[in-house]
Amino acid sequence: MGPVDIHVKIMAPQDVLKTSQTVIHIQENLLLFITNKASPLEQ
Repeated sequence: MGPVDIHVKIMAPQDVLKTSQTVIHIQENLLLFITNKASPLEQ
């Protein structure tokens, strides 16, 4: 978590927001992917 904090301080605020949204988007997609893999019959 340390390097991420340092990187965020260097970045511009709008870039931080964009990066955060991207990370959240990736996590949501990963969660959906894992959920679909775990229970394919519920689609």
